[in-house]
Amino acid sequence: MLILGQLPRADNSREICWRYVSKDSRVRYVRQERNFGPHANFRYLIDQAQGKYFMWAASDDRWDPEFIERLVGSLEQEPEAAVAFCPYVEIDEQGGLLPGMHSFDFGGASALTRITKFHLEPSGRRDAFFYGLFRMSTVVKMNFVKWWWINKTIPMNNAYPPLSYILAAGNYLLAASDRPLWFNRVHLNSKPRHSADLASRPFVAYAAFHLRKINQLYETEKAVLKGSGSALTGALVFPILVGRCLFDCLIEARRILLGAIRRLKSLMRGAVTR
Repeated sequence: MLILGQLPRADNSREICWRYVSKDSRVRYVRQERNFGPHANFRYLIDQAQGKYFMWAASDDRWDPEFIERLVGSLEQEPEAAVAFCPYVEIDEQGGLLPGMHSFDFGGASALTRITKFHLEPSGRRDAFFYGLFRMSTVVKMNFVKWWWINKTIPMNNAYPPLSYILAAGNYLLAASDRPLWFNRVHLNSKPRHSADLASRPFVAYAAFHLRKINQLYETEKAVLKGSGSALTGALVFPILVGRCLFDCLIEARRILLGAIRRLKSLMRGAVTR
């Protein structure tokens, strides 16, 4: 296990990490001298990893004690599979369960089937298997991309190209479980800084959204070609990716329009009150 730290913390997390290092020789602790950002750290962890399987573990999530055992069991049964995941739930800042259990199955006999399932899934949670268990021989070839220009500091959606590569390269396995095995922390009372930066400029935000989706389309097509090694698969997938891009842009336009209407109604009510 490799534990990666970046910035000094007010709590005693460093001491806790070193305590585990002293107890188990398999645990390594690395503290970066500066914040390299998510992409560089994701890649760094892959490069440092040793063994047959690999997973990222966010510091604020939680796992069932059988999480790794169940996923390893699934991958051992299908040696050609690239990733295994599980049913999961979301928890709030205090660890309270949020409504609903989520379960996605993107498995299929062909890269085209898996990619189609993934990109036609309407839920924004479909990229959650980024925190599944990967076969090391596949994940080591995963590439991480940065968005262009106005989106260069925005991490949203940039898991889609590498996950598309994984699905193109090998099968997806959904571990059988009647209970959630992963507990994804959702911060309900705070928003990431990049969201606040464009919150007061909805039209600039929409333009940035379009650019990000075009970037995503391009990088995802590249990832599918690389993962599948098939120009035919890439050609068949491309219309699906374009359709998803257009769908996401329409949904975002609807969201911004409804927000503008709500603000206009609020202003009109305020004017009538005065």
